[in-house]
Amino acid sequence: MEEDREVTRVAPIIAPLAILASLVMLNYVINGLPYIPDSWVHIAHSETLLRTGYLFGPSPNPSMVSYNYQWPTVNLLLALSQSVLGLSPLQSFYVVSLLASLSIIPFVLFVMRLTRSNSVTLITGLLFAVLSVKLLVDSSVMKETAAQYPFYAYLLATYMALTDRKHFRQNLVVMVLAFVAILFAHHFTLLMALAYTFIISITVLVSNYLSGEDARRGLYVLITVIALGLLTYYWYMDYLRTFSVTGFVTPGLISTPILIALLLIDYVTMRRGSRIAIYTTLSMIALALIAMFSIGRLQPYILEGFNRAVVLSSIPYILPILMAVLYLALYGLERPVITITTIISLAILLYVLLMGNNPLELLFLSKSLDFVMPFLLIPTALVITWTTRRRLPLKVIIYVLTAAMVISLPMFAVLTLYTYSLPTSSTLTVYRMIDYKELNAVNSLIPRNSTLYSPISYESMIMFMTGINSSDPTTHLLHGEAPPGLLMLTQRNLRIGFLYGSGYGMVNIPRNYLLNTLAGDDLVYSSRTLWLWTKP
Repeated sequence: MEEDREVTRVAPIIAPLAILASLVMLNYVINGLPYIPDSWVHIAHSETLLRTGYLFGPSPNPSMVSYNYQWPTVNLLLALSQSVLGLSPLQSFYVVSLLASLSIIPFVLFVMRLTRSNSVTLITGLLFAVLSVKLLVDSSVMKETAAQYPFYAYLLATYMALTDRKHFRQNLVVMVLAFVAILFAHHFTLLMALAYTFIISITVLVSNYLSGEDARRGLYVLITVIALGLLTYYWYMDYLRTFSVTGFVTPGLISTPILIALLLIDYVTMRRGSRIAIYTTLSMIALALIAMFSIGRLQPYILEGFNRAVVLSSIPYILPILMAVLYLALYGLERPVITITTIISLAILLYVLLMGNNPLELLFLSKSLDFVMPFLLIPTALVITWTTRRRLPLKVIIYVLTAAMVISLPMFAVLTLYTYSLPTSSTLTVYRMIDYKELNAVNSLIPRNSTLYSPISYESMIMFMTGINSSDPTTHLLHGEAPPGLLMLTQRNLRIGFLYGSGYGMVNIPRNYLLNTLAGDDLVYSSRTLWLWTKP
């Protein structure tokens, strides 16, 4: 009996962890390399760190170094993997991704403490393990990847400090240490960490006060979160001097989600019947709009910057979103922390959907989903668990919907990482080992005294491998002229297109038009995946 209970306790951790780690490592089995150009920037920075011994790379002063040196955690992890474990630079990529996949452990423990239900925890963990945004972040090597474990550890430590009377001081210490780890890892993760823990602390504090319980722990934790926020402000403004990042945190960025959250709080305080009626109406409208978009009858402004295939493969996210809102309709404020985190997540999601479609705002949308979706999975799992206890028709429906989510939620990541054919932005560029080896093979053909033109997505990899700063050929090719130097094109360019501008949009140049444009140039190298042209 004790063994059965032990299995029940560890299953919500082991099963999701095994699935997530397997899917993340599968990318390295198939492609051999992480995706996203930042990976090559950070591996180069790790070599600088090993060479100089400075945490921030070229200088001991973080305000004197470039952007990607100012958050050194990922560079440090890569450097330690090489110096301590004796791994090669490319092998050190695997360590960062594997550590990021371990972040599911503190997240699952947080859900277990929050819901006190093994079944809810298991369902949440399984959905978390197949989330496309989670798979993509963990399969990359960037600042956000290194911030995954500290973020969820900080969240868990904060909630335990609020609820665990016996180990308050220990949890507070872990909370501060985890926050410092995020401080050195990633700016946007830091903003999300402060936002969620600030709201959770206020919720627990008010809930304890209204129920007549001791509210001092909640007050101490809230003061700690505020102090950590002030530490962040002074670190960024007075020492790090990252004005390009802090300038993005505008009054509108903070006030608009708060206003949306207040409207949602007003919604959950309505009578249950009114909430369900409003939910039914809005969900039917949402499903109708999605159907119109799917058949090409509607193109929302915010989605104009995305390729249609990208958006269609992201539609499965609507299921946990609708189920999270259904939780609010059914339960209201019965579980204050779950309700408030759901409201904040929905408010952030609505805000980014109402933003414009310039490159920075589209990046904000994709980054926000990484933090919003896990919190929406918790009420989703509660609704699933509640429905499985009802009559057979409801059970069948919820089993079908759950299976649909498990199958469809990873679809975007699967198409992006494993088909090598989904049109995406520079933040979703897939690199394969065959590309790396082929670039090594043609390195001797690249002249050092003339300009190399290559796709935007390969600029950082070429810089790491050769030290050459290549140029974007897209403008020349769109005007029907070959660039005045050595031109490198890949199979992806001929099949899908070119990243354009700042790298968040794509332009497709017809294959015949492209080859006719280059007909007068000499083809100096040709293979199944890479071509080089130069002026005669």
